[in-house]
Amino acid sequence: MTTLPPVLTPDYYADFHCLGAECEDNCCVGWTITVDRDTYDAYQNHPNPELAPLFRRSVRKNPAYEEPPPREYGILQLTEEKRCPFLDESQLCRIHKALGESALPDVCAMFPRVVNSFGDKAEYALTLACPEVVRVALLRPEPIRFVMGEQSSELIRRNSVTRRFPPSGNLPADQMLVWSELRFFSIEVLQRRGVSVNTRLALLGLFAEHIDREMGRKGFRDMGALRLVIDEYSQALEVAETVEAQLLQSGPNQRFKLYVIGGILSGSLANGAKPRLAECLVDALDTFHGGGQALQDDAIVARYEAAYRDYYKPFFAEREYILENYLVSEAFRRLFPIVGASAWRLIASWCATTPSSVSCWWAWRGSTGG
Repeated sequence: MTTLPPVLTPDYYADFHCLGAECEDNCCVGWTITVDRDTYDAYQNHPNPELAPLFRRSVRKNPAYEEPPPREYGILQLTEEKRCPFLDESQLCRIHKALGESALPDVCAMFPRVVNSFGDKAEYALTLACPEVVRVALLRPEPIRFVMGEQSSELIRRNSVTRRFPPSGNLPADQMLVWSELRFFSIEVLQRRGVSVNTRLALLGLFAEHIDREMGRKGFRDMGALRLVIDEYSQALEVAETVEAQLLQSGPNQRFKLYVIGGILSGSLANGAKPRLAECLVDALDTFHGGGQALQDDAIVARYEAAYRDYYKPFFAEREYILENYLVSEAFRRLFPIVGASAWRLIASWCATTPSSVSCWWAWRGSTGG
């Protein structure tokens, strides 16, 4: 019997179990569900007497493409309520119940699991779009660790990789080692307790910018230069309290911050956020802008600062591990800071999280009298 090589996972990965009908949310509602080509073909010719008519009526060729790629060949035609047509009255999947997990489309069988490829090794992560993942990943006071786990034969069969580095071919082992050091130094920065998450992100942003600058040099080939950057910021990390004191002296530019975040939140709404997320984003925008009232910039900044001081800061004073765990989970899942523009997307997603949380606290506390 062939022994599968282990995979790298966050230590909470094995703690996740789908709640099914007991979940307060539903991953089969509110967004496009794609169907891979093999599953699409199987559905079109399926003999199951109960499901066959529904397959023919509800599984369509993906209209987003003239010739869809195999991974997104079809889509499930959602109901008027934006629900998957295969959900039964108990909020469970008819396909899974009748035919088993192997009959599901790749996206349904894998969610919220994510498979990445780093060099010649597989990594398993979990997406924070699932409420139960949020609970097991974020609500733990201990720092996230990374462990070796067992590969899933079902995920291997699906062969669905979300992110891959390098995108094609292979790199020498010594280069892959430096890339790995970049990734896990970034996580070390995010887990540097004793200073605020804001300070950690400031250091991480400077680190990512320095790495980009080195790699942007014409004819860059010296991986040793990246190690020197890691060494430099390792020393900065040792005196992170001093860095934090300097940052506090300069103070934040709240007006510019809210201007940028307003654009991020509006963009998230325009890109079709799920209903519950859209509700939170609307609350965030309405709260800062007075729910339709005409507020001047100074009034908007004052509302934000009051909500941050009175609600957000007291709560997170003893719970900043929630924010740390969010960032570490996302950094690992996105292969931060290597793949694409993931470095700045990670920082932007954090920047959006804080004002959204502040505004929701303001709205909730105000409506309940505190």
